[in-house]
Amino acid sequence: RLSFAVSTGIIKEKARVVAMDLRGHGKSVTDNDVDLSVETMCNDVLAVIKELYGDSPPAIILVGHRLNAQNLQFCC
Repeated sequence: RLSFAVSTGIIKEKARVVAMDLRGHGKSVTDNDVDLSVETMCNDVLAVIKELYGDSPPAIILVGHRLNAQNLQFCC
């Protein structure tokens, strides 16, 4: 959570910042915490975006750390 603390403090002055724990990380709980496939994690991210913005999301910049940064490449 502290990895992006300084960055988000600056970014949130100009844009909305949404920080989420992906399944198997942090305090997230799902019906299948052992499925950590790229496809499943991308679907989780896309579900959060859809929940926030519906079918017409604005331009979004996705940022991740280490493995999650690699996974985000496959979400778009």
